[in-house]
Amino acid sequence: MWRAWKERPYFQDFLERGKLRLQRVQYYRKIEDADRADADEGEARLKVPGDVPVVMMDKETGKIVGEHTQPGHFNWSMGFHNPTYILCLSQPTVDTEFLKQRFGPHVVHVFSPQRFCERVNTSLLGLQLNERSIASIEWFQVRYDKGLVGPHPDDLLWSVRIAYGQKAPEHGVECEYRCAVVLSGGPVDSPEYLDITLGDISSFARPYAIPVSGAV
Repeated sequence: MWRAWKERPYFQDFLERGKLRLQRVQYYRKIEDADRADADEGEARLKVPGDVPVVMMDKETGKIVGEHTQPGHFNWSMGFHNPTYILCLSQPTVDTEFLKQRFGPHVVHVFSPQRFCERVNTSLLGLQLNERSIASIEWFQVRYDKGLVGPHPDDLLWSVRIAYGQKAPEHGVECEYRCAVVLSGGPVDSPEYLDITLGDISSFARPYAIPVSGAV
């Protein structure tokens, strides 16, 4: 997997101390980088096929004069109440040149995803969160069907996860693999972000120099 930064200090913090910041999912609605921004981040949307009710009314009286159903789509949406924080990486299938252009030239190769995920989980579970606790930690591939035609999620995990794990199709080139951390309680007075420090990263990640296009 891959992780990239535009700002070198954040890249150096990861290399030297394993420092990472998980932002609230809503942070990405107004992120300055327009290519990465998603105004609907944290909200799922689908067009669900079904029999749509149709009501016919008299134009003059306003009274209902007939009702029937016809095939169509329901505009389905879903949000999520608990504070949710995400860590974004790209899967091996991402185009590395695109990765550099979209996310920044300072790139880390996570060559042992299992060790990386285990270290992240351990660090998250060790956070002091006052009266809150971690309700769940999930790792998953982002789905890119926001706003498209599709059924309600019938998978138990995705019935909730879709709210913070779905993006619009145009973001599919990012090949995102996401860690989502859900805290107990409501959004009021919840942390703005979560900072973790993994320590020595040499057993699971290393800096990666992406070859310059056209270089011999």
